[in-house]
Amino acid sequence: MSVQLVGLDVVLRNIASAEDKYHTAQALGINETAIAIQKDARYASPVDTGRLRASINLKHRATRLNLSATIAAEVNYAVPVEFGRITSTGRHVAAQPYMVPAMEKNKRSLSKNVAKHMRAVK
Repeated sequence: MSVQLVGLDVVLRNIASAEDKYHTAQALGINETAIAIQKDARYASPVDTGRLRASINLKHRATRLNLSATIAAEVNYAVPVEFGRITSTGRHVAAQPYMVPAMEKNKRSLSKNVAKHMRAVK
């Protein structure tokens, strides 16, 4: 007795195509949220020279199994501005948070944005 599956190659191609579409939809949802976080962090960052604000960058990483976005301020004084610090003379410099509030404001939108793009897949 033998079984012949006709059209299996078409089914496999359709599955791969659907997987690619859903992967793209997830990436679009992550990107949309990351852009909002970057925008809000830039808006909320304190400005003296503008270097901190200009250094808030967005980097994407996408592999077959992993999608991510990193928003980071890339100047050496970004963390002390965000969280405050104690100077070498013992004076306290108050925190001026910009990144954490931007993340908190947008964290719930990640699942909504991904779901929106997943629903749009045809």
